[in-house]
Amino acid sequence: MKIIFLNSYSPRTGHNFIAQVLKIASNCEVIPHSHAETRLSLFLNSYYDLRKKLNLNKSALKFMDSLFIDNMRETIADSFSADYLLIKDTNQVGVEYLKLVFPNEYHILMFRDPRDTLVSIFKGMRFYHKSGFKNYIKKIGYKTGLYSYYYSKNYSNQFMKTIPKNIEDYYVIKYEDVVRRNNEELGKILEIFNSSITVQDFKNQIDEISVINTSFHKEETGGKGIWDTKKRTEKFNPISRKKIPYLHRKGIELGSKKFRKKLGYIN
Repeated sequence: MKIIFLNSYSPRTGHNFIAQVLKIASNCEVIPHSHAETRLSLFLNSYYDLRKKLNLNKSALKFMDSLFIDNMRETIADSFSADYLLIKDTNQVGVEYLKLVFPNEYHILMFRDPRDTLVSIFKGMRFYHKSGFKNYIKKIGYKTGLYSYYYSKNYSNQFMKTIPKNIEDYYVIKYEDVVRRNNEELGKILEIFNSSITVQDFKNQIDEISVINTSFHKEETGGKGIWDTKKRTEKFNPISRKKIPYLHRKGIELGSKKFRKKLGYIN
């Protein structure tokens, strides 16, 4: 049994779609259930942070690790029977501790262009439909691009800090490569798991994946509930969203510029 850890940097990055892609490639089971976001890396980050602050001696630290860390993999293995288990989350805080505690598993970092992630996040916001002074100011800021800029800048500054420095030590999947069905990148995913299916078969099965978690894109997918899954319509384009006001889009692009550079989406 092998564990696959899939960590994206934020919600709205398409991680549920990528999880389904990995399920095709490896026939994995998402645990503890298919919709779960397991905050395991956050837990480990908090544990090791507290471990440092407590200033305990070696025997006490060893005892603490025996309670919370040492048998973690065995506990997971005893609870599930699939050959591959997938644990996913929408943050990358503490992923280095996942590698420390689970050194022989698959550790995958997933990235999406922050501009497109932010477009998706804004489409999920509720201030458009609410009254009140604060929401009125947000609406003005949205139309002028100012709110879009400052929100995107704060968002980028927050999540840039969570990206691990040693990215080369992880498997990296970019959302756009999978959406565009990049042959080389799809081949790499199949190679990770020694999958016997061809790249073309992989593409065909990816085409059958329903759009997940798309309640904020009713005009593109017909989704209603937060976990409603629908087949893609011809309007659905997860990389290039349509009907986005110019100033709003420019505000997002300017606010996320440093983050996009860090992830290699722009020069």
